[in-house]
Amino acid sequence: MDERSSFGHELETAYLLLEATELLQRDDDRKTRRKALELVDHSLRWGWDQTNGGFYDEGPPTGPPTRTSKVWWVQPEGMNGLLTAARIAGDNASDYRKAFASTWQFFRDHMVDHKYGGCYDSVSADGSPLPGRRHKATPWKTAYHVTRAMLFAIHELRHADDGYRTRQKATR
Repeated sequence: MDERSSFGHELETAYLLLEATELLQRDDDRKTRRKALELVDHSLRWGWDQTNGGFYDEGPPTGPPTRTSKVWWVQPEGMNGLLTAARIAGDNASDYRKAFASTWQFFRDHMVDHKYGGCYDSVSADGSPLPGRRHKATPWKTAYHVTRAMLFAIHELRHADDGYRTRQKATR
């Protein structure tokens, strides 16, 4: 069995788990909330770039990343996961918000093409272009990761101080 962690998928799963509990009106589901935080915390522990911000591509379940490139879709899913974690984390919310801000800054500064729009496929850990990877379109690249993350971020940041239950009721 191939044992590796895809940090973007862990972060996306955390976000989607909590979205599902909200849609099912099960906002008291502590087990799901705990699992979502565990997924985000695992990605922060093993897949987070503390120097430059943003999330690496992948690595073993417990150890440093083996692919330290920063892939376009992982950063938006990271932003979703971090804002979702901040919403439910209580006293630790500021840690997740700081990581969100750092991920957003890395994505904005190194992955977004400010001249022609869109974002680059992947960059190195420090944000410099990877040889042969400066393209923006691939057969697998779609706009939903970035679009969903930006819409979610706008909503979450506008309502960051409303509280978890108040925000849920407003979106139903």
